[in-house]
Amino acid sequence: MAYQRESLAVPDPQNDVIDPMAITAAVKSLLRGQRLPKAPVSVGMVNQRMVAREVELPWVPEKELKTALPMLASDLLPMAVEESVLDFLPAEEIIDKDGSRTLRGLLLAANEDIVTAAVEAIERAGLTVDRVDFSPLGALHAVCNRSAIGAEALIDVGANTTSLVVHEGSRPTFVRVMARGGASVTESLADQFHIDYEQAQAWKQGVGALWPTMSPGDQHSTRQALDAATGSLIEEIRSSVMFFRTNNGRSIDRVWLIGGGAAQFGLDFQLRDALHTDVRRADPGRNLGLGTEVPLADSEAATAIGLALAVAA
Repeated sequence: MAYQRESLAVPDPQNDVIDPMAITAAVKSLLRGQRLPKAPVSVGMVNQRMVAREVELPWVPEKELKTALPMLASDLLPMAVEESVLDFLPAEEIIDKDGSRTLRGLLLAANEDIVTAAVEAIERAGLTVDRVDFSPLGALHAVCNRSAIGAEALIDVGANTTSLVVHEGSRPTFVRVMARGGASVTESLADQFHIDYEQAQAWKQGVGALWPTMSPGDQHSTRQALDAATGSLIEEIRSSVMFFRTNNGRSIDRVWLIGGGAAQFGLDFQLRDALHTDVRRADPGRNLGLGTEVPLADSEAATAIGLALAVAA
């Protein structure tokens, strides 16, 4: 958002920074024994106190946009601009019949305290933060098909948040962040089966391998349990997609799934039924151009790969 130089990509936590020292320790552990170049890094963030919305702003020269943005955006955000980090991604210039000009694009805003806490935690580990991005937009660089016709949606299912980004030709037009993710599914399973969280998580992660060995009756019961556990998450995603369709007057042609929660057994089929749209797990390495002999990247790495591709572009 507020940084521009070329950098490596390092993913940041998905929520507010509650324990900065834990983040510092985790980054130090990640870097220990690694021979990485001494380059500035890129941080991806997403939480409920970050906003991304498509808006139209009065036209100003590009070199003046950064300075004028707080004034232009003051009435468009549910937060005080003086306490926020702002960015604007222009998509097109619109000229009305009377000759007046406006800029349509995506307005991004994040609470400055959240950004500062994350940056300081990472820099205490010995790195230099050069760029802060909205994680859902960073992930687009890893998985989106820039030549695809129509609108594509990218759904990133994390532990505590799920983000939805709609883009057309790599231009993001709609973003929604939901305060629900894989952890809420695990908690629901724990309640259903009267087991603890760790046991429910192990069951959720292992059900895919067990599925072929189950009897039809066990498969039916398992499907019912998963449907009940994911119902609230599926409904929030469906409502967000319907909101986009209603307000933009067009449909979504394809949906890609990434994130740790994307591996949940049957989630792609549940979303396909709910959205009536083709839903597939995405390969975050599809835009790396490294050839088919390179193993497919784990879907949890999509944000880090996308941020790296963004700063290398």
